This record gives sequence, C-alpha cells and structure tokens, in this order.
Amino acid sequence: MAKAVISVDILDVVRRRAWDSRYYEVSDAAKAVPTMLTPEDGKMLCWLGEHYFQSKGAVVDLGCFLGGSTASLASGLERSGRPWTIHSYDRFRTEEFGKLKRLRLSGFAEPEGKDFFSLFEKHVQSFAPNVVPHRGEVESHPWTGAPIEILSLHAAQSVEALDFLLRQFFSCLIPGHSIIVAPCNNWFFQTPWMITTMELLRPKIELVGWTRYYLSMFRCNDVPDARDMERIRFDRLSQPEVEALILRARDRFPFESQRELYAMALDTYRLTPNARQTKDLKPPNWASKPTTGWWS
Repeated sequence: MAKAVISVDILDVVRRRAWDSRYYEVSDAAKAVPTMLTPEDGKMLCWLGEHYFQSKGAVVDLGCFLGGSTASLASGLERSGRPWTIHSYDRFRTEEFGKLKRLRLSGFAEPEGKDFFSLFEKHVQSFAPNVVPHRGEVESHPWTGAPIEILSLHAAQSVEALDFLLRQFFSCLIPGHSIIVAPCNNWFFQTPWMITTMELLRPKIELVGWTRYYLSMFRCNDVPDARDMERIRFDRLSQPEVEALILRARDRFPFESQRELYAMALDTYRLTPNARQTKDLKPPNWASKPTTGWWS
C-alpha cells in the first residue's frame, strides 16, 4: 500500500539531509553488499527511493559495480509501497585497480576474466524481480525513451561516454521533478567533464543537495535541449574556461572536505588538460598540499 502524501517542501527536506540520522538505515540486504559508497551515500539513495520517488518514471543506476547503489535504492523503493523498476548498467568486468582492490577487501577472489556479473546477481537477488541489468558498454543499450525519475550517474568515464549519456538519458528527465545523483566529490576529480557539464547546465539542472564526501543531487528544472548539448560540449571549452568552471562549482559546497577535492580536480586537470578518458588523467601527488588550495 502506497504511503499517504504529506504536504511538505521535499527539496527543503533534501537540503536538510534528512537521511543523515542515526535512526535512518538501509535494509540489512543492502548493508550486506560490498560497495565503494560511504554509509551516508547508501542512506541517501535509500531515502530518495522511499520518500522522493512517486512512480512517475523509471530509476536508472548507471555504473552499479557490485550492486551497492542498486540495493540501496531498491531498499527504499521497496519501502515506498509504489510500483518500481531499476535499470542497472555496468560492464560487470574490470581491470581497474580500485575496483579489484575493493573486491579483495570484501573477501572476494579476483574474478576469472575480471567478470563480476554473478556477484552483482547474488547481491541484488532479494530485489531481483524489479531489477533489470544491462550488461556491457552503456552505448550498446540505448534507452527506451521512457520517463526517468531518478538517475544515478557513475558511468561517465570519458567525454564520449558523457555525450551519449546526456543524449540518451537527460532528454528523458521529468521537468520540475527528476533527481540526478552524481559523484561530484570524491571520484569527481577523475571526470572534469562532469564538473563543467553540470555547472553549464544551470539553471535547468540545479544542485539541491549532497552527502558529506561523495554524492551530490541535482534536480531537473527543465530538460536540456539540443542547443544546450552543443553549448556544454567539453571539447569546445578552453583551458581557462574549464578551470573557472571547476572553481565556480567548488564554491557551491559547504564542507572543506568537498572543496579540497575540487582543488584536487583542478590540479589533476592542469596536469593533463588534453585527457578525454579517466584512465589518461594523471593525478598529482596529494601527499603534499595541493598546488591550488580551496581558499584561492
């Protein structure tokens, strides 16, 4: 049975980070899934599924790895009492050091052929009837064109991939309602094209909330059109424009931990300004103070 609708300013509740409470938890099934997210990230995804989702569209999880983000979303969606479906996308295979290290820390042997799809299936099996996995490169799975209510975006590992995601998924957002969840803090330093894109899409795509270290939430106020897509293309930006956009985006966040990570993003971009894939970026030596502090 669906929950009764309560007249509240839901965005005000998001801005107050209502999930960040000792009393709010994801389900035990979701907690058991190894993940690269923080506990607060999982609670936020669960909270969105339980309290923000209204069955107006699909939930799309782009870059779900072992299933932690999918399970957190699913645990909240299950509590909502509304009909729901999650479309989970990943290559489900990796040679990335960080992901292989996470597998080992979680007690898994390195998978044969670097393929971890069976682990994902195991981790989301309690939600399986409502989870639709899409295995392989995201470009090989064009979206259906159906409305998207919650879009969890972790798969923009290159400028080319981001262009595809923008065309396929952003065009299906629900104006005035849809939420985009993006890694705009911790891992964001590896994708400067994501920083510039989200900044240039304002005010159509508006930053409305965040967790302390990793995830940020953007609301779709209006669907970006073809002119927006041309205007925000990363390859059309000069180096000074990219640097200015990173600094402008940094100043929207309140925590010094967040702002420092944007300084790291700027340092990384300056070292390899011609990189167009995450694997080609060369991060600085963070053992010393960043060359561009968050105070500058």
